[in-house]
Amino acid sequence: MMKLKTLLNFALKFSRKHVKEIQDIFETENIPIPVGFGEQDIRKDAPRLFSDMFMAFYIVQMASASVVIYGNAYSCTTRQDILKYFRNCTNDSAETYERGVHLLLSKGKDPSFPTIPYAKKVDFVEKKSFISVITGRDRPLTANEIKHLQYNINPNVLGKSLMLGFGQVASSSKIRKYFQKGAELSGNQIKNFSDHLMSQDLPAPKLMDAHHLFQINL
Repeated sequence: MMKLKTLLNFALKFSRKHVKEIQDIFETENIPIPVGFGEQDIRKDAPRLFSDMFMAFYIVQMASASVVIYGNAYSCTTRQDILKYFRNCTNDSAETYERGVHLLLSKGKDPSFPTIPYAKKVDFVEKKSFISVITGRDRPLTANEIKHLQYNINPNVLGKSLMLGFGQVASSSKIRKYFQKGAELSGNQIKNFSDHLMSQDLPAPKLMDAHHLFQINL
């Protein structure tokens, strides 16, 4: 069974490789290297903010988003070396996602979407009222809508916990308020998307608040 530390090191290896490859491309093209986060941005004396489960959830969400982003970037590219780069990044992200999902499942956290029964027959849209979500009328959610509702809930669950955690250790009151506002916005998004699912008797993804290790008076 994979351990969290193994997954973290696995994801870190790919991240470092990607950064190095991007840097090489920029240097070859004489493009200025962006200034990213470094040691100066880290408070090494700060207490631990998140549980092991949250870290695994974070990696799964980042890998999931990366698969989509890299796939889109690949489909917009024609230069051979860049095609190869994005293809490799997509493969790395897919492997990271799979390993992360297996780890979550082994810990009893199922990140999958709601189960939808197979259709018994082929249906066709025959009435304009099918767009009832726009007109205000109610109708059952489609499988695609259910997928996208949950897909949009998970990043907000992740974002809310991150902003709550970072807000506690930020040294600037202005930044703390900024994080607090972000957490509130994510909370509203989670509620709105979840309400749509629960109105159809569908489960909504669980929050990660229990995996955020609250620290007081930092």
